[in-house]
Order: sequence, then structure tokens, then C-alpha cells
Amino acid sequence: MNVRANSVITSTLAILGTAIVGCSNPPPPSTAGTGGATGSGGSTGGTGTGGMASTGGAAGTGGMTGAGGMTGTGGAAAGTGGMTGTADGGMGGADGAVVGGACGPCPAGVEGHCDANATYPTYPGFTLALVEDFCQPIDLTADKVWTYSDGAPADGDTWFDKSQIAFSDGKMMITAIKQAIPAGYTSYSESDANSMTGKPAGRHFLSGEFRSKYNNYRYGRYEVNFKTPVAVPGMPTAGGYLSTMFLFRTPKWINWNEVDLELEPADGATSILKMVAGNVVNFANAVPPVGVPGYPGGAAFDADPMSATYVQTDFHTYAFEWTTGGVNWYMDGTKIHTYAGGNGNGGATPKLPTLSGKIMMNLWIFAGTHFGDPSPNVYPMHSEYQYFRFYKATSETTYPCAPTPTCLTAADTNFSKNNKDETTYP
Repeated sequence: MNVRANSVITSTLAILGTAIVGCSNPPPPSTAGTGGATGSGGSTGGTGTGGMASTGGAAGTGGMTGAGGMTGTGGAAAGTGGMTGTADGGMGGADGAVVGGACGPCPAGVEGHCDANATYPTYPGFTLALVEDFCQPIDLTADKVWTYSDGAPADGDTWFDKSQIAFSDGKMMITAIKQAIPAGYTSYSESDANSMTGKPAGRHFLSGEFRSKYNNYRYGRYEVNFKTPVAVPGMPTAGGYLSTMFLFRTPKWINWNEVDLELEPADGATSILKMVAGNVVNFANAVPPVGVPGYPGGAAFDADPMSATYVQTDFHTYAFEWTTGGVNWYMDGTKIHTYAGGNGNGGATPKLPTLSGKIMMNLWIFAGTHFGDPSPNVYPMHSEYQYFRFYKATSETTYPCAPTPTCLTAADTNFSKNNKDETTYP
């Protein structure tokens, strides 16, 4: 999915497939048992050590409401630096809305879940169309806009599951844990050619991907306030992960279109803890497709946000503005990079994406050192999101459309199911 062009991605699937003991019909990641939902290292267990609701989990020590978690000692406190931001893309500081406010009605013409106390900034050339203030828990199987990714993309060493996405105190938390997932389980996260599902090799980590249901977003401003994990306590540049917000069209084996915003502790031997990474991909695959393609290349960058005090493990507001004329990236109101498009089908100078996609946020662990060395990572690891906003470009006349999914074309929904719970997708 969101892999930068200056990273040489070498497939580890064959290695992973032999490194994990599989079975003919392995259970889904949330199944109970040793390493499962209630056992040691479980993804959704209420009592097992390392489970989401026990020591080290979502509600225990280091979890969502325990010490060091979202609202406990060392956690992200509400108040100054709130949710509304400013017109230049900043966080809003003392004038921002208090994090964790109650939901209220959204402004006219805006979808999502809006903080009752928020006032939203405006940007010339863009109109607010979608807000997610995480002011209430989101039902990821029934929400009109949002859902979850179920399975594993071809790249990386991570399986995505709904159990790793949680909502509390006006924030969303995505948690990554170490857990072996046997090969052979049906994946909706990334489908094989001419299929709704994929059959990836085994994985060693369990995490979450929060995404919109449909390829229903295109030109506009995508703005998010979040912070990345501290992979190794006391060593902020150590460890390896990708913590993201990006726009991605499914399925990629037809048209690979994406615009990325990525944060990571290190890129190989070079720390980019004080830098922001991004990417653009536009690649049209062969017809009929011959299979899921390898990474086609793209316009990647590491941008210095020009702040000596910037640390990505603190909350910051990031944004990119995608229009027919190019893509601009921002960090706390400062423009940090611009890409005006090229003339290639993939490669180092891809054309600007032109197709609608899904909004995605995830925490992704790789087996190699493409995005830092994950071997010293301390789990569980958490990414925390305070809000997301989408502002539709004034020039955009098609997306987002309503009502979904009937307003969308077949090309926007074919082979784009997100998880096993979507029994009637689209």
C-alpha cells in the first residue's frame, strides 16, 4: 500500500510463509486460545497477559485508560492544543476545542461525527465535507462512512483486525502487538487479481487500519492531528513502524492511485524523527491483470518541517492538499513539500492521481529495516488520533457523492470490499 519509492521493498512473503507454523484452516486473529483473544499476547483478550484489556493492553497498564495510556499518567491530555486548528493548518493551541467533547450536529453539508464545541477553520478553495472528531465510539460495522480493514496487504509483516482499533476520551487509538498469524486465512485488506479477497502468507504482528468504506474521496484537503508510538522507551529514534494517514484506491491491481503522509522513526540508517515523509503513486496495470503488482515507484520525499523542536511522538497537525494542479503537504501550518506531477506510469515521476480513493489510517510493522529496525520494538505500541477533516476542493464536482453506494460507479466499488462483516458490499 503506502510504500515510499526510495525504499527498496523486497518481498518477505516466502520467508514468512515458512517461518510460521500454519494449519489447513487457521482461525481468525481474534480466536481465543494461546496467543489468541484471551491467552498470552491475545488481540482482544480480557484477562490474558498482553491482551487488550489486561496488563499492557488497551485498558490496563499502558493501555487506553491506564497509566501511560490515552487518559492516564503520561497520556495525551485534553485542553490546550485542541481539535479545531487554525486557518493556516496549525493545531489551534489554547483557542482549540477541548479534546473529548460531546458530539453535536455537524455544520450543514458536513458528514461524520463533530465535536459540539468545535469551530472549524476555513481554507480558500476548499469546503469542509467530512469531520471525525472521535467524540463517540464508532461502530465499525454499521457506520455510514467508516469501517475497518480485515487482513494483510502484500507488503509488511502486519495483519489488520478490528480488535486493534479503540475509541476513548475523544481519541482513536490504533494498537500494534506481537502475534503470529498463520498463513491461509482470507484477507480483505488487499485482494488478489480478479478476486474480492487475498491469501497472504503468515504475519508476526497484529494492528489496525481505520478506513472509509468506499472510493468516494478525491481532490481536496486531508487534515489529521495525531502522534506516533514511542517504539523503544527512552530511545525515540529506535525501532521501526509506519504511522499514517493516506488516500488509497482499491483494488490496486486495476489502478494503483495513492497520496501518502507517513511518519516513521528512521529510514534505514538515517533518522527522520524530525522529518515527514510522503508519496504519490499513479500506476495503471495491464488489462487483463496478470496479478497484484509490485511497488511501481512514486514521487517520494522526506521533508524537514523546519522546526528544531518538532518530535513526531507529540501531537501535530498534518495535511495534504490534492488538486488537479499538484499536491502540497503541510505540518502545523507550514508547507513542507510540493509535487506538481510527472509524465510516467509509476516510476520516479508518476502522473498525479486522478481517481477517487479511500481515506486510511494505520500502524504498520515491517519485517525488514525499510522504515527503521523493528527488532527492538516494545509492544504494545499505540498511535493516537485526535481528529480528521476532509475539505472538498471547490473544483471537485463528483466526489464525495451521496447516497453511497448507489451514487458510485461500478469501477469505484468492484473488488473493493473491506472486511468480512460487509455481507452486502457494495
